[in-house]
Amino acid sequence: MRQIAVERIKRWHSIFRHHQNVTIRVSSNVADMSLSTCVGIDNNIARLDVYDHYSQRSLEGVMIEVTSPQGMSLNLVDIFHRAFDSAWARSYSVERLGRVSRFLRRQWRLVMSLSLIGIVFLPVQAKNLTEVLVGVATGLLVPVLIEDIPRIAEFVKKLRSHG
Repeated sequence: MRQIAVERIKRWHSIFRHHQNVTIRVSSNVADMSLSTCVGIDNNIARLDVYDHYSQRSLEGVMIEVTSPQGMSLNLVDIFHRAFDSAWARSYSVERLGRVSRFLRRQWRLVMSLSLIGIVFLPVQAKNLTEVLVGVATGLLVPVLIEDIPRIAEFVKKLRSHG
């Protein structure tokens, strides 16, 4: 399934490459994907694709349109737009900068701690700067290591089994 998804994403990207107002984004959040075939227009309209995602494709469902009357802001339309905007913020662009941005959002503590450790080695004469930078870097790095220990262990296990 992964290969099919990769091919489809490449195809969509190729189709819309020359359209500047189209962005192809990817999400690994299953709940967010339930909104991927829905659309919101001008914070006034919500078009919801309703289908059984276990047994149907989205095209087999029914599209429901909810429109806020003039001068009103219906709660269902607002709920959809907030959910969609949150899902959009969690997704990332398939462009190179999108992947870099995703990495930095997910690993900002690691990047920041390694940057601070790098600064420690610069020839700067400031009283206690080294100790402060090492302390801050450690404070950022330790939670990353603790959270990632299961992933690191799995990675090492895979390396040993292939080696």
